[in-house]
Amino acid sequence: MVKVKNLFKTFGTDRGDVKAVQDISFEVEKGGFFTLLGPSGCGKSTTLRCIAGLEKPESGEIIIGDKIMFSSEKRINVPPNKREMGMVFQSYAIWPHMTVFENAAFPLHVNRRGLTAAQVRDSVMKALDLVRLQGLEDRPAPQLSGGQQQRLALARALVREPQVMLLDEPLSNLDAKLREAMRLELRELMRRLNITALYVTHDQIEALAMSRTVAVMSEGRLVQLASPRDIYAKPSCRFVADFIGSSNFFEGNVVEAAPPGGQGKVKTKHGVFVSYLPQDAKVNDKVVLCFRPENIEVEHQKPADNINIIPGKIEVGAFLGEFVDATISVDGDLVRARLHPTVPIHRGDDVFLRLPPETCISVFCD
Repeated sequence: MVKVKNLFKTFGTDRGDVKAVQDISFEVEKGGFFTLLGPSGCGKSTTLRCIAGLEKPESGEIIIGDKIMFSSEKRINVPPNKREMGMVFQSYAIWPHMTVFENAAFPLHVNRRGLTAAQVRDSVMKALDLVRLQGLEDRPAPQLSGGQQQRLALARALVREPQVMLLDEPLSNLDAKLREAMRLELRELMRRLNITALYVTHDQIEALAMSRTVAVMSEGRLVQLASPRDIYAKPSCRFVADFIGSSNFFEGNVVEAAPPGGQGKVKTKHGVFVSYLPQDAKVNDKVVLCFRPENIEVEHQKPADNINIIPGKIEVGAFLGEFVDATISVDGDLVRARLHPTVPIHRGDDVFLRLPPETCISVFCD
């Protein structure tokens, strides 16, 4: 188990202090796959480096298992090499003058655990076997492919048999196809070994595909902590809705509050829409109606139910194989829709858009 409580970290610059991490708190269960997700500069890597002991926070607490690794109140700060965690960086930091075996064995030699040569070899070969590099132990490290070097960096982190693995954008240097294959391999390896994983990425697809829990960060703060499905379908704010996937937005006001767990109504310049509302939303509150492109239904005839229906005109329709990426003009605003490729649309068509109420989420204005 990993527990981070009220973590603060600032950096001094010529222009003043930068608040890199502001009051971050979360827990990761044993064997969980937890992802810190956000744009560059949001504080996710700094948070991970604080957990690793590579950065010293100003305040807060970090607990791994039942051991306190950092506590500003108790004045505890365990050195990085004593925290017993594995870490894989964006830059694999492979030693070019060493073989695959020597690279993987390096942490065991540095920590000088008193292992015999036979014990070191057993540990290294076990780690290489886990990442499918068996038979390559004598190869010079620079002769490995990009994917193999990524596996070697992972083996080097696994050789110490850590209970917690920290991974900072480890797949970003791989090409798209290899990255897709490696993220599945990595997730399954962590699950099989029951290792608690903390993963940092700016890639939303990577986060949704790999994680049990996702923490979305912005400007040093944690803005939403939830399952991948809830992060996507129930964003807590406009930033999350915009950063995760694609969304359309209409600004408006609440005209009918929602009962607990139910739907209310939001008035925008395009009409009144039935939508899920923030928990504490009241009549007249300013909100933003969010709806995903893939949830929009397009008809050439106006639907009879007249719920969440708006007229529009097709501006662009790009066939992308699995779907048609359509841009639709709605009273001066542009709406993106992803339609089934069999839907017959053409530039200039007058159409009606239906926004299914169960897919509409309204959030408070940021």
